[in-house]
Amino acid sequence: MNNQTPKKKLSALIAEKRSQKQKRDNSDNLVLMDPHEAINSYVQFQCKKTGFIEQESPEHYCLWDNNYPEHPGRVSVPRKRLEELQLIERCEKVTRQTFSEELFLMKHTKDLIDKLKRSSSIPRNELEKYSSNWDSVYFTKDTFLSAVTAAESALTLSLKVAQGSLKNGLALIRPPGHHAMKDEMCGYCFLNNVALAADAAISKQLTKKVLIVDHDVHHGQGTQRLFYERDDVLYFSIHRYENGLFWPNLRESESDYIGEGKGKGYTVNVPLNETGMDDSDYLAIIINILLPIAYEFKPDLILISAGFDCAIGCPEVTIRMFFSFLVQSWLSYYIGRF
Repeated sequence: MNNQTPKKKLSALIAEKRSQKQKRDNSDNLVLMDPHEAINSYVQFQCKKTGFIEQESPEHYCLWDNNYPEHPGRVSVPRKRLEELQLIERCEKVTRQTFSEELFLMKHTKDLIDKLKRSSSIPRNELEKYSSNWDSVYFTKDTFLSAVTAAESALTLSLKVAQGSLKNGLALIRPPGHHAMKDEMCGYCFLNNVALAADAAISKQLTKKVLIVDHDVHHGQGTQRLFYERDDVLYFSIHRYENGLFWPNLRESESDYIGEGKGKGYTVNVPLNETGMDDSDYLAIIINILLPIAYEFKPDLILISAGFDCAIGCPEVTIRMFFSFLVQSWLSYYIGRF
C-alpha cells in the first residue's frame, strides 16, 4: 500500500499538470488566432439565427431594352444558388417593416424623393426621356415602390441584427443603392440602401460604429460621399478602376481618397487596375487589408454591399469573383456583429 500511494499521487499530479497546460495552450491559441475576440463575440450569437429577406421587384425592368444588365435575374439567379446550397431553409424569414419618409431624408434630399415619386405617374412612352436626366437609370411606374421596398428591406434586416435579435442576415434585394447620392440617382440606384441602414442603426443608438464593405465591379461613390467626413462609419470598397478608365470614371475612386476632417482615414478604396483577377486576388485583399483594418476599427455592425456584377457569369464584368464562397462563408460568419 505504501508503494502504491506515491504512484497514485504522482499520476494525479501529472494529470493535473497536463490539464493546466492544455488550458494554457487553448488560451494562448485563442489569443494568437483572434486577439480582438471576434470568435468570442461570434460564440455569443451562435444561438441566434441568420435572417433572410428578399425583394425581386419583377415590375422594375428596362421597358425599352430587353438586354439591360440590371433586371430581375439579379435576384432570381443568386436565389437559385442559395436554394441549391439549402441555405434559405436554415435562415429565419424576415418580414419587411415600413418606414416614414423622414428616415429616407436622413441621407437624401426632398427633391430626389419627389423626382423618384413622380416617375410613378409619367406615361409609359415618356419614361425613357425622363430617365435620360440621370446617368444609367431607368424608370417604370413601379420603380418608386420597388426602391422604397428594397430600402425598407435592408433597413428591417440591419436593425434586427443591430438589436441583437438575429446573428446576421442576407437581404437579397433590388434595385441596388450604392451609387445613389444625397441629391442624385445614378447607376441603377435610387435610394442608398446600405447608407440608410447604417445611419438608422447609429441614430437609433443601436450601434456606435459601422463598417461598410462594398465589393462591386463599380465604385460606390454614393456611399463614399455620404460618409466621407464621418469617423463612425468606415467605408471599404473593392472595385474595378483601370486607372480611372472604368465607370464611374472618378478620381475619387482612387486609393488616395481616404476621407476628410473627422473622417480622414475612414474611407479605404482598393481600386483594381487589372482585369481577369481570380479568387486568390480577392482573398489577398480581404485577409491582408480588410480584416486588419476591421479588427482595428472594431465595428459594432458590419454591412456588406455585395454587387451582383462581381459574380461569376455576369456579362458586365471580366473580373471573376467567388460568389459561392462569399455566400457560404460570409453569410455564416462575417455579416453582422463583429
